[in-house]
This record gives sequence, structure tokens and C-alpha cells, in this order.
Amino acid sequence: MQTHQYTYQTARNTFLKLAGSTGQVESIVHPESGPDGEIAMDIALWGEGERVLVISSGTHGIEGYCGSFVQCQLLKEALPARLPDGMMLMMAHAVNPHGFAWQRRVNEDNIDLNRNFIDFSGALPVNAGYRTLAEALEPEVWEEDTAPQLWQRLKSLSAAHENPDRWRQAAMTGGQYEYPHGIFYGGAAPSWSNQQIHRVTERYLKGREVTWIDIHTALGKYGEAECIVEYEKDHPGLARAQSLWGKRVFSTRTGESLSANVAGSMCMGVQKQIGESMLAMGLEYGTVRSSEVLGALIADQWLHRYGDLASPQGQAIKQKMMDAFYPDDPAWREAVMAIAREVVKASGVLA
Repeated sequence: MQTHQYTYQTARNTFLKLAGSTGQVESIVHPESGPDGEIAMDIALWGEGERVLVISSGTHGIEGYCGSFVQCQLLKEALPARLPDGMMLMMAHAVNPHGFAWQRRVNEDNIDLNRNFIDFSGALPVNAGYRTLAEALEPEVWEEDTAPQLWQRLKSLSAAHENPDRWRQAAMTGGQYEYPHGIFYGGAAPSWSNQQIHRVTERYLKGREVTWIDIHTALGKYGEAECIVEYEKDHPGLARAQSLWGKRVFSTRTGESLSANVAGSMCMGVQKQIGESMLAMGLEYGTVRSSEVLGALIADQWLHRYGDLASPQGQAIKQKMMDAFYPDDPAWREAVMAIAREVVKASGVLA
């Protein structure tokens, strides 16, 4: 049972009420349940036209609290009523509803959805750096001093590299396909969310000009944001993104983004399906220090593998997850919404 102030069910109910009052909603029910019952990926649509803005939340489960907040606030501010002619708006609420409901970044199979959109018919990517860190990242015991000891061990294991911090980040977060209980695991097959997003894309977006904003948290400075893209320096998508969102745009492919270059992101998976008529961007909001985020993630992995969710320790770990991914701070949320409004306006949505 969840004891914190915010729940997936509250977020979903708010979104469905707001979206259902003015738009068309399709609810794709997940085969598993959350702590309060049914969970789903909810797709809402407004307007008609060849141009589409997609705003998605919860690709990384718990990050959906922020994404849902942004989506609901935009609906309260009557964004659909301000669409120009020829523009459609789509919101995907809780792309990974299982992670959202259980306050996890991963899905029901410990899969990081943003590492799952690869071609599983061929050889899977190899992350040699992760192999060096794998054992340290799967502790069998979690105690008060586990996190600081773990962090020191990770620093020690990466010390031999020219840029230890950047190497360690790439090794841990770039995606790995060998350790199903580890972090940033990409899976062995397309996940439920992967399959549903491809189906939604085929039904509503194929053949249209799509700008996709996928909302994320926990990377970067507190209350600030990057517009993260995955285009090479000479790719026209990078120039298009910069023309819309300016200095907020950073690419993982050029090494300028705070994010490592990852394998199998949802945006790039959908980009392959739609083609060059799509512009994909991850709107990433900063929260706490990266070491605190990592500590919360590894503790959460331990909790769901070895621990007791209902115990005081389990509840404390879940609170750290919320602190890392959705700070209970009105000033932070005001900053988040100010940036969201700016980014949406720059996307050419408002009449």
C-alpha cells in the first residue's frame, strides 16, 4: 500500500477527467495491476490535421508524475482550444503504467523502456563497460552505509579511464542486455509498452508530420531543462530542433548532452516507424544530484528483488525515489511549467 501523497491513480483520474471533457480518449489496459488496481496507457487526441504534436509521459514510469503534472496543467490552460487549423494534439499518459504505478523507473520486467526499442532479431548491443560494474550494481543487502560504499566502489572501478565520470555514466546508463536484474536493462524482446506505442503510432500518426516531446526527470541542474535529441551533427533533425527550441537543444550523438548516447530509445524507435517527417525530443528536467538518483535506483532494484515494499525500509526507499524524480517543491514545479509552456509554444502549436 502506498502512503505517500501522490499516486498513479490520482494522476490518471485527473488526466482522464480533463482529457475526456474535450478530447477523444483510448485506454489501453495493462495485463498487470498496480497497487490500487487497473493500470493503462491512456491516449488522448484533439483536433485534425497533417501536423501533430505528441506529448508523452511516464516512459520511465515514476517520471510520469512530472509528465502527468505538465500534461494536466496544459489541459487546464486550455491548450487544445488554442490549436491552429491543421494541427492535431496527442497526449500519451503513462507510456509505462506499471513503473508509474509502482514508483519504478523500469517496467514489469525490469526493462528500461528507453533502451528497449532496438531490433531484437539480430545480435544485441554489447556494453563492455557495464560488465566491469555489474556486480557492484546488484547488491544483495541494503543497509544504511550501502549507498556511500557502493559509490566509492564505482569510482574505484572507473578510476583507470581518462574521464572516469563520463566513462562511468556511459557504462551504467547507455543500456545493457546481459543482466536482467541490473539497471538500464534493455530486455530480450519488445515490451508491452513498446508494442502498444508502435500500434498507436501506426493508427494515429503514420503519414503525418510529427513533433514528439517525451517528458523526463532526474538529469541536470535542479529546475532547469535540456531538450535532448539523438541526431548527428549534420542531421537535418538537429537543425530543425535548434530552430524551434534554440539553446536548450543538446544531442547525445555529438557528446554535448548531459545524457549518455543510449541504445533503443522510444523516440528513435518511433522515428524509424514514421520516418523523416518526425522530430523527436526528450524534455529532461533536473532534480537532485546524480549520485542521489543512482542510489535511489539501485536501492529500488534491491527492494523489488530482495526487500519488503510494506516495510519502513521499503517506504523510505520509495520516498527517495519520489524525491529524486518528482521533488515535492512548488518552486520546482513552477519552473517546470514555465519551461513546458515555452517549449510547447515554440513547437508551433498555439494559434
